[in-house]
Amino acid sequence: MDNPTLNIGTLATLAKVNRETIRFYQRNGLLGDTHRSAAGYRQFTQRDLQRVIFIRRAKDMGFSLAEIRELLAVADGEVVRCAEVRAVARRALTGVESRLTQLRRFHRVLTALVRQCRNTRRSNGCPIIDELSKGN
Repeated sequence: MDNPTLNIGTLATLAKVNRETIRFYQRNGLLGDTHRSAAGYRQFTQRDLQRVIFIRRAKDMGFSLAEIRELLAVADGEVVRCAEVRAVARRALTGVESRLTQLRRFHRVLTALVRQCRNTRRSNGCPIIDELSKGN
């Protein structure tokens, strides 16, 4: 093990995640099991820190946990295959584009509802509440 020097709190702070995120990554196989101190505390390495930062940045860019798992498998291999990474990134990009389309639609609908709500005094309800209550 590479110098176990970080406890879970320090790791979480340095990686800009919370402790439960670290535990979640371990439970889901994204971060390996750690060495424990004599008192039973998890001990993490600089390599673990880099891995958590990698995972967080990949999530921030829109990669799913399954895609991150794929990227880590490639990164952990002896030879990094850019074609595999590119394929994973293309799938993630498609997902991001889909979410952007959906967000633009939400933006248009919310803008119209806010305008409608501001310009209308209705005794029979609120247009925003009415829209959110529709079943679709």
